[in-house]
Amino acid sequence: MLYATITVCLLFYFTCCVQKHEGATDLNNHYTILVNISRLAKENPDSAILCFHQLVKVDKQEKLSDSTLSQLYFHVANAWLFKNKYDSSSWYLNESLRFNKAGDTVRLKAKVYSRFGLIDWYKGNFIESLNWQQKSLVESIKIGDSIDIASAYNNIGIVYDRMGAFSKAAEIHLKSLNIRKEIKDTINIPISYTNLALINQQLNQYQVALELLIQAKRSLIKNASPFVVANILTNIGQTYYLLNEYDSALYYQNQSLKIRKSIDNKLGVAACCLLYTSD
Repeated sequence: MLYATITVCLLFYFTCCVQKHEGATDLNNHYTILVNISRLAKENPDSAILCFHQLVKVDKQEKLSDSTLSQLYFHVANAWLFKNKYDSSSWYLNESLRFNKAGDTVRLKAKVYSRFGLIDWYKGNFIESLNWQQKSLVESIKIGDSIDIASAYNNIGIVYDRMGAFSKAAEIHLKSLNIRKEIKDTINIPISYTNLALINQQLNQYQVALELLIQAKRSLIKNASPFVVANILTNIGQTYYLLNEYDSALYYQNQSLKIRKSIDNKLGVAACCLLYTSD
């Protein structure tokens, strides 16, 4: 595994150097760097971190722009976040802000604030998390980016939900849903419906929750993430269970279980099986 990780990193680094040498694109504006670091941060955090350190060596010779460095630090912060290393992630987020001191990349600033909020959410610091997410919303509104505005509202709603402020959470999630419907954000509309449904579950409004989850299922696009599809099916099954409709509950749990097994989602498989053993 380590050999494969290093190989991926070195191949990526070599490609960047060759393209630089051939004059394909100036390294300061090399979009491929950011795309690959972003992808690796999700798929293989260790590779992303190794690649970043190689690029730091390049920076000493070529002087990457502050904007590029700000984005690189952000992607590596994500890699550390995927590894549940919150202090390391926070350090890289602060470095991202430092290189973005002129505010050249406002959208990135909003994303950095959102990640700080996510870290505090994981730590159980919900007031701090809420403050960060609200800062992210302000930055998103500045540039009028509807996708990020909806995302910020979604994150704020999640924090209010965790704090037990369900009415406020529902109000905020509805704002997010309406924006996503307006801009036809087909990827995230099902997520908004699901968040609203889960709030209604906690308020014992099971029929309302079920209707929202059915809407979430109907709004799924053909190539939707299997994780999102499986989660919606699981939640539909759980809601039917709460409504004492056990045959329907079993049907949807089985549908979710098939998807989770096909993508080797062990944690999700365990969650599906939990319903079968519940009292």
